[in-house]
Amino acid sequence: MATSIINPFKTIVDDLSSETWRKVTIEYLDWVHALLKPHKIPVATYGDVFRVLEYLYENKAVDLQNCEDYHLIRKGTNFG
Repeated sequence: MATSIINPFKTIVDDLSSETWRKVTIEYLDWVHALLKPHKIPVATYGDVFRVLEYLYENKAVDLQNCEDYHLIRKGTNFG
């Protein structure tokens, strides 16, 4: 039986809508951490997890928006 390799970065992006913004909450960061941990991606703090989201933003996979007290995220509208 073939095992499939799950790309956690693709999972993060695929879980987002390109039309609807999602608030980046502690629960969302926990979910991202849980995706990354089995792949031995070094994310020990919420800041580390957020840097992964920034990496995806820098590569146009996601859009990040800085609001007054929080951040919003959606699938990148310029990706591709």
